[in-house]
Amino acid sequence: FQKSSGNQALLDATFDFAQDPAGVQVFFERALAGDFDFIFTNHHPRVKLNLAELSHNISRHSHTDLTLPFMSASMSHQNDSLATARVEEQDGRVTAYRLETSDKVANNQRTSILSLSMALSTAGFEAGQVRVHQNKLDLSYTSVFVRRDMTRRQLAAALQPIASACFPVKLKNLDSYVDFIDRRTEEAIPSTPTTLGNGVVALQVVLPEGAAAAAGASWLGDPARKPDPGTPKAASIALADLRRAERPRLLEETAAGACDSEQALALLEGMHWFDRVAYHIWRISEHLAGQPPPAGQPESAPDPG
Repeated sequence: FQKSSGNQALLDATFDFAQDPAGVQVFFERALAGDFDFIFTNHHPRVKLNLAELSHNISRHSHTDLTLPFMSASMSHQNDSLATARVEEQDGRVTAYRLETSDKVANNQRTSILSLSMALSTAGFEAGQVRVHQNKLDLSYTSVFVRRDMTRRQLAAALQPIASACFPVKLKNLDSYVDFIDRRTEEAIPSTPTTLGNGVVALQVVLPEGAAAAAGASWLGDPARKPDPGTPKAASIALADLRRAERPRLLEETAAGACDSEQALALLEGMHWFDRVAYHIWRISEHLAGQPPPAGQPESAPDPG
């Protein structure tokens, strides 16, 4: 397991003491003390920000290997996040917030990658608050399952979560679809009655621009009203509670034979993945809002227990 984090700050400002020296002195002392949040969010006509930037990055990597006499397995998890706030004076103050984050989980047969990119541009001050006039959110997810000599059962287990979540109408009858794949495989590769050959099941989900804008507006809150800072936290807590409640039930169903073991593993990985992503979004949103983590707050989402 490896973890690294870093903070960087850059400030290029001009302080004009010719008028209102006491007011300018406040900004100057705050800058010397490293209180850039105050410089970013407050305005004085005699203080010009040529360039100001704050950035915070987190990188986590874990790798697990399991070796037994008749099998071996491995899993790696890479999480990278970079949050940046940049301020410039362009006919008035312009502030740009940017978030780039990715989460990748891979084992012997599966790879899943979630990428989130968010950009917010702000300009001017209104009633003491910055007004958002441009924003962008891009969200994409990729899942790849690779199996040598894939069987019908393995293909059905890989397709079941995808069919239920993404294609409930087009893939109502999954058995018929697997039968179709089996027949076409037998035509292309004769004499393979027990397997479908080497297979790849890939899924790529991209949030459309309109849906992304709606999701971003819902998460950030309507600019015309005060955003709810508890929304990311509430979502993280709800997903964590759901994972803790569903995990033992899923394990019981698997032990009783009601659920395929590979499908159960995929569902467990998916629940843990959603929990991690929601937690990171919560922590990053509080960092951008300048809210320090409470005392005793864990730095990462809890591992499944």
